[in-house]
Amino acid sequence: MDEYGPALGIGVTPFVDPILTGLQTDSWLFYANQKPETATFAPQLQKQLGSRFVSILSRVDTPSAPNDERGHISVDIIQRYISQPERYHYYICGSEGFMDAAEKVLHKAGVPSHNIHAEAFGW
Repeated sequence: MDEYGPALGIGVTPFVDPILTGLQTDSWLFYANQKPETATFAPQLQKQLGSRFVSILSRVDTPSAPNDERGHISVDIIQRYISQPERYHYYICGSEGFMDAAEKVLHKAGVPSHNIHAEAFGW
């Protein structure tokens, strides 16, 4: 089963090694940040994942483009890239607020709770 990882900012850390070492070759990454400057490891992850890397930026003025979305993670964004999102497993890592919002979005997209896995990130 394919795996998808919505991540926020430095919450991407658990996804970096498996993706960059090739252990997660079929995974997608939905990477939410305020702006490109705060997107740790984004160039390396984008290079490795290609079109399976989706950047979601909330505080930029430039228009969106394929794999370069604006705003916050949403059902529309998920469904733009993944048909039948309820068939897959999702791994969420980020702040508590991000994880709550991402989980609600995934539920609205029809993803069952047992397919959503979360790891809190904080300091």
